[in-house]
Amino acid sequence: MINIIYNDKKSECLKIAKKSAEILKLSSENCIFPLSSAINTEYRDDIFAAADIIAVVGGDGTILKVAKIAAEAGKPIIGINAGRLGYLASVGADDLTALKRLINGDFSVENRAMILAQLFEGDTLLNECHCLNDAVISHGAVTTIIDLKLRLDNDEFGYRADGVIAATPSGSTAYSMSAGGPIVDPTLDCFLLTPICPHTLVNRPMVVNSTKTVEITVDSSKDAMIYLSCDGESISEIKKGNTVKISRSAVTAKFIKLSDVSVYKVFSEKTKNI
Repeated sequence: MINIIYNDKKSECLKIAKKSAEILKLSSENCIFPLSSAINTEYRDDIFAAADIIAVVGGDGTILKVAKIAAEAGKPIIGINAGRLGYLASVGADDLTALKRLINGDFSVENRAMILAQLFEGDTLLNECHCLNDAVISHGAVTTIIDLKLRLDNDEFGYRADGVIAATPSGSTAYSMSAGGPIVDPTLDCFLLTPICPHTLVNRPMVVNSTKTVEITVDSSKDAMIYLSCDGESISEIKKGNTVKISRSAVTAKFIKLSDVSVYKVFSEKTKNI
């Protein structure tokens, strides 16, 4: 069974969802759901538990939101691009006939690692989130340099920057790339640490084995407004002395691929006209 979730804030997404249902020979009344219902816990179990595959119509933001829920449910997703870039999408709105391959089982599933970001005050866990793209420590509206202490195994070093991004390989083409981080194959088992506008030349992006745990402690003054955000959503204010632990999540996102085109080729094709 295939359930289709669409971005209900864009009218064209519903049209694409209905066209996709026709191609897949599905009853639109029983398989098409707005994003607002999909993220509502009242309906989530019905939408995700009953499906073998989740198709998502929207841009990268919509696909990202649904992918995280699908990952927790252990369901694979396929993105149908209705946005500008659609880097996470496997199918374009002008190539919906490719969806027929889902019926024939002519596809592969790519497992993508996620990271777990946990905020601690001493030994007390204040908040945590599973991230498909990135966890970001950054200041609020007022521009302030942040002093951070990073601990990796027995090594400790400092960052003076506007913040730091802990990104998955999938998130390497998002905020991390904009901050100067490398593009990483999404199938690799690692994560990235990318400083945002570092104030020293020695603070460079790093690729870290996913078996490691990185501890990032805020060392800025108590008056600085610093926040932890996960996949673009702010979840907690970070106070002086608080620590964010970054490690590999036990949850894995599953993306359906309809071709063997490499991530580098996909990125080149999707960004050449920007």
